[in-house]
Amino acid sequence: MGVNKAGSRSIEGLIPDLYKNRVNTGNPELVQQGIHGTKEEQKFAKNRLKSLYLADFKDNAQPNTEDYSEFYKLTKILNKAFK
Repeated sequence: MGVNKAGSRSIEGLIPDLYKNRVNTGNPELVQQGIHGTKEEQKFAKNRLKSLYLADFKDNAQPNTEDYSEFYKLTKILNKAFK
């Protein structure tokens, strides 16, 4: 559903890198846990990071800007499919 590149194929792939990078920079322990933790720790870290990406995006993204460009592309495709 996201963008066809590594780490962006899920829904969070639609969120611009600016937001993901800001969250990752502010949460280095979670990022490390997601890379080097046990399977359970990695799953927890991934889910927590997804929540933080969404929260940062919701708090800071501006409609009708580049922030939403990937969402608009997806919406256009879905609208066309359901006509």
